[in-house]
Amino acid sequence: MIDQPYHDKDLSQLPPPEVLAALNYDVLLNERKQTLNGLHPLVFVDGQPVLKQATLIQTDTESYWKIPFDQEAGLYYLDLPSDPATRLVEADAYRELLLHHRVNQVAKDLLIAYATGANLDHLAANYGVSRLVISPATSTTKAVLESDAALRKRTLLAIENYARGGSMGWYLFNTLSASGLVKDAAVISPNPCEIVISVLSQEGDGTATPELLATVEAYLHSRYTRVLGDLVTVQSAEVLHYSLAADVVYYPGPSSASVKIAIETAWLKYRSQSERIGHGVHRSAIDAALHQPGVYRATIQSPAELPLAVGAMQAPYCDSFVLTEAKV
Repeated sequence: MIDQPYHDKDLSQLPPPEVLAALNYDVLLNERKQTLNGLHPLVFVDGQPVLKQATLIQTDTESYWKIPFDQEAGLYYLDLPSDPATRLVEADAYRELLLHHRVNQVAKDLLIAYATGANLDHLAANYGVSRLVISPATSTTKAVLESDAALRKRTLLAIENYARGGSMGWYLFNTLSASGLVKDAAVISPNPCEIVISVLSQEGDGTATPELLATVEAYLHSRYTRVLGDLVTVQSAEVLHYSLAADVVYYPGPSSASVKIAIETAWLKYRSQSERIGHGVHRSAIDAALHQPGVYRATIQSPAELPLAVGAMQAPYCDSFVLTEAKV
């Protein structure tokens, strides 16, 4: 029996791929200086070109060439910020840094963990997946399309579509692909050949409308997707409503407005992650969102009981978020 929801793979936790080059301007600049210094270039002395012999500098850790300007005074070309050649070398190193950055971006756009927009569309197309339309365009508005995160999730699940026996991943992928209005879904099998699918909607508090459930059911029962022998039930996920209220004590400062914005931003990020089927609401996560720089103390007033217990076919939804400034 499958009683645990599918959890998205957080690809951001993967180590950076080796194809990405480390960006370091100082390293590039020093490499160019050493290369140029080792060429024994012509320099002008009293208006006349003179071939300057580079001096080999040796330390405990490295050796390199430098062109003397006034060797007795310890002055060398390219060590002088006013030297025109120094400006050219700096500009050249900076342009190479930009080139390395561009190559890194191209490499990242070829990886599903980092690709966005049209680049992600092309990667998804390799798996036979296309971006869903949540609401079509009208004469006055543009079409609302599936987010990058949702498309990335379905693309990672696409391989499950080749399992024609109706695995959990197969049902999950096809449920998510049935409509752009499907925000999340969960699949359980209480008995052999019996499948129960809970659907969370993009609209409202997440409760799936009869129309959305009918769309999903029709998609799963079409001649191209139906699994013979399975009894499939499609239902709305049960939405658990709660309200979050907290008292916050700020450190003395000119304004607490910016701190409050940081708290709200952190809370919205956690809320978007937690309002999924089977995802609980935990005190530690709320505390982390509340304790932004500038907060002396934060006390959660409601919900009174945390964590909020969420079943495998349920999803939390926050009705309101109230911050009250308190005194020490």
